Amino acid sequence: MPMENFVNEFNMWMQTVQSELQEKSMRSTIIICAATLDAQLEKLIKNILLQEKNTDGDIFEGGNAILSTFSSKITLAYYLGLISEHERKTLDCIRKIRNKAAHEISILSGSVSDSINNMCLNLEIPQGMYIPIELFTGSLGECDKTYNPNDEKNPQKRFVNAFYYMTQYLFLHNLEYVDCKVEKYQAPKPFEFIEMFKNILVNDNEQILLHLKKCKEKAQKDLCELQTLIKDYVSGDVVVYRQEDLDSKEKIQETIGIVEDEIKAFETEISLRENEDIPKNFDSNYSKTCYAIQSLERLIEIMKEYQ
Repeated sequence: MPMENFVNEFNMWMQTVQSELQEKSMRSTIIICAATLDAQLEKLIKNILLQEKNTDGDIFEGGNAILSTFSSKITLAYYLGLISEHERKTLDCIRKIRNKAAHEISILSGSVSDSINNMCLNLEIPQGMYIPIELFTGSLGECDKTYNPNDEKNPQKRFVNAFYYMTQYLFLHNLEYVDCKVEKYQAPKPFEFIEMFKNILVNDNEQILLHLKKCKEKAQKDLCELQTLIKDYVSGDVVVYRQEDLDSKEKIQETIGIVEDEIKAFETEISLRENEDIPKNFDSNYSKTCYAIQSLERLIEIMKEYQ
């Protein structure tokens, strides 16, 4: 979706929502807001689902559908990483308020009980996350920049503020996945599974090889520095190397021997990882990996014969 289209759609959405809520009773406001968020959440989840003709029926519609309830959608969206922990708690609180308001007896009055009012007053918007509705309705001049939605004492306004916060962010979350397209899964053939595993081992080996070469280069630089230090060493000097004090020519020479051994070890390991022909019974960090890769390659060739 082009960005300009998104901005226009977003503004129209917010204006429509505001007009829908004007002069509504507390009960109607709660039910409309919850239904709107439920629909938005369903749309968000659909973005990452395989879209087929039976998707809605299998997933969202009917008593046996796994995501037929607001609660199930909230839970799944959270564990899929589509909404934050605070958004989950806010949506769940709105859901509970909706359920309580829908089952109260005094339906004709449109008013709600004190317990619902108290639940509304417990809704909070994180610092910096509140976006005034006036930004989207063309009445920016009416926006109070000092207004703190969490200080609102009117339960209905407090609830509507939380709703605006959630509907805006669910709209934005949908934008994150608007171009997401899920392809139908095609199971690989057995040998293709083995090839994937082999490729992981090969890739790991390549990454380790790069690291070993960097370590070897560092050790060679250290060796050159130590050889220069021992050549120019004056009795009484203290050389700090790898957090150790080298206070004699003998200690520097001993350290040179250690570094030379490190370089040889790096060279051996690098050679093994670059050469597929590993000597039998050769004990190295790479030999087991190499044998595993070779065994997988042989297994793949055998499996291909049965395809």
